[in-house]
Amino acid sequence: MKLLLAILFSTLLIAGCSSSEKKEIAAEKSLVKDVHSQEDLIEKTRAILDKSPHLSQEQKDQFIDLHSTIVSKVQEKNQEIRALKILLFKEMTDKNYNRKKINLITKEIKSAYNDKLDIMLKSMSKVQKILGVKGKEIYQEKWFHEHYRL
Repeated sequence: MKLLLAILFSTLLIAGCSSSEKKEIAAEKSLVKDVHSQEDLIEKTRAILDKSPHLSQEQKDQFIDLHSTIVSKVQEKNQEIRALKILLFKEMTDKNYNRKKINLITKEIKSAYNDKLDIMLKSMSKVQKILGVKGKEIYQEKWFHEHYRL
């Protein structure tokens, strides 16, 4: 029964992603190199920054500090989301199925995802202050795309 519910839930998630924009995003996402840990992500970022001729060492250090803080906050949200998902699947497979509890857990999962996205989006103004006017150019440079793409 648990396996059946898991398969059904996965199928519903996959079936819901059918628009051309979602397919485009999925294709682009598949090109991004794997990041296996928080440390790996920070090291990849440090390697990217080291190659940038447009940034001072102070900007690089400030960016890494901000990036580390944001990665840590996002990691905390990821842990919260994982715990909530476990609770959700546990409740969905319980023989005393409680629809209200499932709805509440689902609402908390959505809220945690939104919080995580807010953390990342709100950091952009701080990033722009650190990187200055050349900030957007850095993300368009060839070395940046080569580092994060296969």
